[in-house]
Amino acid sequence: MSGAAGSGGGSVGSVVRRFLAEYSSGTASRLKVLDAYLLYVLLSGALQFGYCLG
Repeated sequence: MSGAAGSGGGSVGSVVRRFLAEYSSGTASRLKVLDAYLLYVLLSGALQFGYCLG
């Protein structure tokens, strides 16, 4: 198989670690605050949706 999955880019863990390292070093603080708020909105919406289903 060829493609992105078979290109030898590394394991999922190493990709996540690299993403987090680059995100923390290359992202402005104000954007990190906005990202944290959007994550909060996403998680609270998912919890409310789950509550409505149950």
